[in-house]
Amino acid sequence: MLRNRYLQLLGEFSFYMIHQIGINFLNACLYKFNIDLSWKITLPLYFVIIVFISYWVYEYYEKPIASALKKKL
Repeated sequence: MLRNRYLQLLGEFSFYMIHQIGINFLNACLYKFNIDLSWKITLPLYFVIIVFISYWVYEYYEKPIASALKKKL
């Protein structure tokens, strides 16, 4: 299971750092706007949103910093 290409990709970008912040933020948004959705809807929705945010953080934050650090070291 850990050799699965897609699971490795999730581990490579910041999914592990973003997921709890994303879940809390999305729950707060749903609560603020008084939206009550089934877990069958929220679970895939949260997953997709958090994957996109994690990929964005990886591409525009982690990779440039890692590249800059490699050049300096």
